[in-house]
Amino acid sequence: MKLDLGGIESFYAYQEGKIKEQKLLDHPAYKTVFKHGQKFGREMSPEDIEKAIQGEQSLFYGLDNLEENKQRIEETLKKVSEDSTTWFAEIKDVLAGFFPRFTLNQLTVYPIIGYDVGIGLDNNICLNVNEPLYLNDYREFFPMVGHEGFHALYNQVRSFPSVRDLDTSQKRLDFFYSLIQNEGYAVFIAWKIRRGKGLQFYDHPLLKDFKYVESSPSSRLWENFRKIKYLIETKPEMTLEEYLETAFGAGRLTYRLGGVLVRAIGEEYGEKGLQEGACLSGEDFFDHFQHLVKKIFN
Repeated sequence: MKLDLGGIESFYAYQEGKIKEQKLLDHPAYKTVFKHGQKFGREMSPEDIEKAIQGEQSLFYGLDNLEENKQRIEETLKKVSEDSTTWFAEIKDVLAGFFPRFTLNQLTVYPIIGYDVGIGLDNNICLNVNEPLYLNDYREFFPMVGHEGFHALYNQVRSFPSVRDLDTSQKRLDFFYSLIQNEGYAVFIAWKIRRGKGLQFYDHPLLKDFKYVESSPSSRLWENFRKIKYLIETKPEMTLEEYLETAFGAGRLTYRLGGVLVRAIGEEYGEKGLQEGACLSGEDFFDHFQHLVKKIFN
């Protein structure tokens, strides 16, 4: 696992007119961003980055207050670079507990400007350091590396389909299960890393996921899951946009129910059960472990 600042350097070079747009898009970090967007329904064009820089409406996002944040970004990157060796060693140990037969040396962590808080795909982990979560406390960068590291490694086992291919209720249900599995493991891994470092929780939407893992889960999670599952099964006429909003909307169900379930797997079956669950398909994962969900909420 290595840290590479080339992505953010390329972004600034493009913003300053020193390189052409295609040079930026040829960088592995931004190739990963565009591939991720295509896979998950945010199909960007090269012009979207320029539109976002100019403050126009665009599918490329995550640039809020960029000019004002540049000094803080520089300070955050300095601290991340200084501490990365120690943190990465610990993150690799955590990830290796779930994928013991994998080599983690091929993972590259790219701090970038723009797009999501974090993504993990094709051995690349890309985190938008213009995100206030990292600017407020640079240490928050590292649990997210673990979170996205799970996604990058899982992608070596099973590749997610493009959301554009989810053209039946069964495919959409399987994808929903896969996201519960994937985000559940990712949240659980980040929670373990945070707990090991004694990081504090505060009022940020992403950090609220961990409170569900730590505390007795609300029955509302199970009720919402059943409601969404019913809608997916009985309303095949939903548009893709309606499906994505229903299954993966503001309630962050896949993260929170998934995190609760993965912790329960660890408590019930230990490390071996966690390793087995990490490599299953989403459908098989839920079929294999759904009895734990019922046990948790009964």
